[in-house]
Amino acid sequence: MKTFVAYCLLLVFFILPALVFSAEKGMSWADLTENEQRILKPFKSDWDQLPAIRRKRLKIGAKRWESMSPAQRRRAAKQLKRWKKLSQKKRAEIRQSFDLFRKLPEKERSRILSQEERFKSLPLERRRALREQWEKLPDERRRDIRNRLKHNRRRHKRSDLRERRSRDRLERRLNRAERGEKRRRD
Repeated sequence: MKTFVAYCLLLVFFILPALVFSAEKGMSWADLTENEQRILKPFKSDWDQLPAIRRKRLKIGAKRWESMSPAQRRRAAKQLKRWKKLSQKKRAEIRQSFDLFRKLPEKERSRILSQEERFKSLPLERRRALREQWEKLPDERRRDIRNRLKHNRRRHKRSDLRERRSRDRLERRLNRAERGEKRRRD
């Protein structure tokens, strides 16, 4: 989970921000600031051949890099090296997991992140023991646990929906009562 969060952060800082902005057409190397050119120097020779969206992403990443503290830069560089060492298949899996995470409701994302923080706050030996315990479980058992967790999440979603509907019905009744309307079936 720690690695997943690290890769998610990497995606958030360098790749996904560009999706918010439209691609800038015709951005040349000369359009970059001096600092951006220094940071993006490895891409200079290929800059004009890069797709516009990639150039935009790199420019955004360079701006983020400038705003980072030295410790944040070291951490990001370390994560980028790890990312580059991954196979294409593993990168695709991580991107897919991140997309699924991003599509979760805010409440669910917050819950997952707080669980991650809680896990990180455990002593190192306890975290190792939990990881080893998880890895020793047979694949079928791990699948069962994941399915049970998914089922619990769905059940909570349904109960949240029922609660919301109930509040809506109550609100409609109160509004009708305020207007003096007669009761009708919801």
